[in-house]
Amino acid sequence: MKTIKCEVIKDLIPLYVDDVLSTESHELVEEHFTTCAECKTYCEKLKHTYIPILKKDAENEKKVIQSIHKSINKKRIIVIGITAILLMAIFVGLYYALFIKQSYLPYEETGLYVENGRLHTKEPYYCYYCYESLEEGTIFVYMTTTAYESNNNQDKDVTVDELYRECDDNSQIEEESGTKIERIYYIPKDKIQSLTDVHSISKETDKENIYGNQEWLEELKRESVLIWEE
Repeated sequence: MKTIKCEVIKDLIPLYVDDVLSTESHELVEEHFTTCAECKTYCEKLKHTYIPILKKDAENEKKVIQSIHKSINKKRIIVIGITAILLMAIFVGLYYALFIKQSYLPYEETGLYVENGRLHTKEPYYCYYCYESLEEGTIFVYMTTTAYESNNNQDKDVTVDELYRECDDNSQIEEESGTKIERIYYIPKDKIQSLTDVHSISKETDKENIYGNQEWLEELKRESVLIWEE
């Protein structure tokens, strides 16, 4: 067998240490080690100096890459979460603005009219609020709409009785109180809050409240629109 020079073996040793030699070359290097202490010693030194450093660098690089991936994934999750929250906020805001947020309907826009002794409207609206006065037979009302309802066609004629049934706290006023409704006033926007406050007070103090103030009541009637009277 032809003797291989140490220079050639030393060129193969790094590949031997990395375990990437072919089987024949691997056996050739090991066979050389049996007769050449110098090359064997060179190989051992290479294992304990050069190769461990490479492995350590590779491990560090792997850790750095994993850290980068974790950081990217974390930022991606945060971005997705923030985006989802913003989209939800936009959706809720749009839903509220379109379907929930109420605006006062001036009397001229309500389309209310009297026919066959009944109060009717064909105009779109959101809700109809009714407040019963301590003055027998007198109630105050106003209507609201939303952005959606203002662009929605109402396909049927709505009477006062039907409107009452849509109010949670003031439905079927005539049936519950036993008082015949004789006149209905439409409230101006700037009087709604005071009338709401008075209505809540009246439930607790009954006649000992501002509704008992005839002067205030007459002023409210003067500023409201009389839309029904029997």
